Amino acid sequence: AWHLWMKNKTTHSLIDPTLVVEPRLKTEILRCIQVGLLCVQDENATIPIPKQPAFIKRSVSFDSQNDVSITSVEGR
Repeated sequence: AWHLWMKNKTTHSLIDPTLVVEPRLKTEILRCIQVGLLCVQDENATIPIPKQPAFIKRSVSFDSQNDVSITSVEGR
């Protein structure tokens, strides 16, 4: 993979041709491959610095307002 990448950094030969992928996703896949290759190289000084995410999904639990109902979570 490294040799293919160094030959042509925009090569699509790194992506399995049996996958049907939208063009915008190919760019994202190639970016992930690039980051992966940067992570396994000898000198990791060129690894991109992560950026702060645009948003963070948080889950909020809402309890009963009247404390009358009791929910018990059980497996099947």
